[in-house]
Amino acid sequence: MESEMIVESVVSLPEQERVDSQEERLDRRERLQRMGDDEQKRGQRFFGTLMGTLGKFQKESVFLQEKNAKRAEIEARLAECMRKEKEEVEERVRIEKDEKQRAAERIRKASLREFEKLSLETYYKNKIASARALKTTTLPVLFYQPWKLSSKEEERAKFRVEELERKYQQELKELEERLSCEDSVYIKEVDVSMSTQETCEINVDTG
Repeated sequence: MESEMIVESVVSLPEQERVDSQEERLDRRERLQRMGDDEQKRGQRFFGTLMGTLGKFQKESVFLQEKNAKRAEIEARLAECMRKEKEEVEERVRIEKDEKQRAAERIRKASLREFEKLSLETYYKNKIASARALKTTTLPVLFYQPWKLSSKEEERAKFRVEELERKYQQELKELEERLSCEDSVYIKEVDVSMSTQETCEINVDTG
């Protein structure tokens, strides 16, 4: 009886080992399965974190690009405003300079006109004054005013004075005509210059 029990125990031992080994394999498979699931979940979490980081980086990159684009646009507008302001200042300075030059030219011409008239008047005044005087026939020629002129000398003096006055009026008229002609030419030159400047300004504005 005892021998039979021993045999049964010996026989049943390998079966128990097989059962244990099967359970171990099942446990190991389950552990591997759980590890695989954990690794998969960990990978998914890592991928999600990575995608979130990339998305955040992309948003920041787009934000920086838009910010830089706006800054560049503002800087371009400021540069354009500064350029236009500089051109306007330069144009005002040029116009003021031209106006000063034209004013100085008008003053110079007016002064020259008065000087020529005064010179002509002074010349003929001296000639008329000397026309009433007598001159010597010897050298050097001297002019003198006698206490009283004879009727013949008075007639000659009157003729010389009238002739000088006629010449003075004639030369004064010619001088006035010449100065008037010069004024007309100057005004035309100024008009052409101003119209040319306006045309250039229009071309710059439309360009």
